[in-house]
Amino acid sequence: LTPRSAPSVPHHSRVPPLLAAPILLVLVADTAALTLAPIRRVRIEEFKQGMLYEHMGRGEPLIVEGVAHPKLLRRWTFAKFFRHCGNKKASAGVRDHVQSFVASLKGEERLVVRKRMREMFNITLEEYSDILSKDYTVEELGKHMRSFGKLDRNRFDELSDYALPLTMHHWHTFRCRRLAKSLKKYPVMPIVKYGLVWNTIMGYKEDKKTLIKSLAMSGHVFLAVNHTRAYPLHRHEQINENFQLILAGAKRLVVFNESEGAKLYPSNWSARSEYVSGVERDVMYDADVIYPDYKRHPLVKEANGMEGIVKTGELVYIPCDSIHLIQNEDDVVSVAWHMMTGTCQGKEIESRFGQCVLKNGESQCEFNSGDDPLPTTD
Repeated sequence: LTPRSAPSVPHHSRVPPLLAAPILLVLVADTAALTLAPIRRVRIEEFKQGMLYEHMGRGEPLIVEGVAHPKLLRRWTFAKFFRHCGNKKASAGVRDHVQSFVASLKGEERLVVRKRMREMFNITLEEYSDILSKDYTVEELGKHMRSFGKLDRNRFDELSDYALPLTMHHWHTFRCRRLAKSLKKYPVMPIVKYGLVWNTIMGYKEDKKTLIKSLAMSGHVFLAVNHTRAYPLHRHEQINENFQLILAGAKRLVVFNESEGAKLYPSNWSARSEYVSGVERDVMYDADVIYPDYKRHPLVKEANGMEGIVKTGELVYIPCDSIHLIQNEDDVVSVAWHMMTGTCQGKEIESRFGQCVLKNGESQCEFNSGDDPLPTTD
C-alpha cells in the first residue's frame, strides 16, 4: 500500500497573494500573548540609594544582586534553617481562610474540589482538613513540605491548587534568636538606609544601630518548597512597601500596576494572611500570569507587567499597592520586610525631597550619603 497523495488544487482556485495577506495578519493577531518586561537588575557595587527612590516613585520593582553577606547565606540554607529553628512553633500561611473555604463547599462545587484534590494529592477533603487543623513545629512543617518530593506542575487555576504542600508565611524573625542575631550582624544596608530616610521624614529619633536591631527582629520569614505559591495573584489591602531578601533558593516575581487590575480578572473571594489583623483582606485575581489561559482570561494579553527571577543573596523591592504573583522556583528561605504606614512611602519621599533624592540617580541628602560596608567579622 502506498499513502494517498493530497489532491492537487487547480491554479485558478488558489487564493491570490493580495487576498492571503489579511488572512495571515488575522492568524498572527490570534497568537498574541502576554509580554512581560524584565525587572531591572543592578549589582550591589553599582547600586545607588537614589535608584531605589526612583523606582518607588515610578511604582516599578527593582532587584539588587549580591546584597546578602556570604557568611549569612552559608549559615541559612534551606536545610540549616530547620536545624537552627526546628523546635519553634510554625505558621501555616492562610490556613484559617482555607479551612473556612473547605467547610463552605456545597453540592457540585464540593465534588469538583474533592476530585481535584484526589487527582493532585491523592487525599480526601477530610484528610486535607485534618492536615490544616494540626499545629506544627518548624521541623514538622519541613518534613511535611519535603514529603512531596520534586514538584512539577503548570496549573494553578483553582484555589485547591494552592492547597499543598503547606508553606510558612509571615513568621517573625524574633521567633528564632539565631536568625535575628545573624540579620543584626549582617544587615541589609539598602533597607537600613531607606529606614533612616523615612525616620527623618517622620521625625523619629531611632538611630542607625537601633534601626538595624529593629529590622533584624521584625522580618517575616517565608519557607516553601519548589514550584509552590503561597497566594494567587494579589494586591495587599494594607498598603506597604515590600522588600524580600532571598537567603536560599529562587523566586519568580511578576508585577503589575494597580491600573492593570481589570485585565487580570479580580476574584470574588479575598484572603487574609495570619499577620493581618481586623477586617483587611488582600485582593485576589483569577488570572494566572505565569501559565496564562487565554480562553478563560483573554484580556490578560493586554496587561502591561514586569517579570524577574530573584536568586539567592538578592534583594527585591516590590512596589507599594502593586498587583503581584510570586512562585517558588526552588526550596526557598526568604525574609520580607513590609514597611507599613498607610501610605506609599516611596512616593512620599519623592514628593518631600524631589531632586534632593533623585539628582544624578543618587541621594544627595545629608542623612543618607555614603555607602557603609557590610560587616566582615564572624
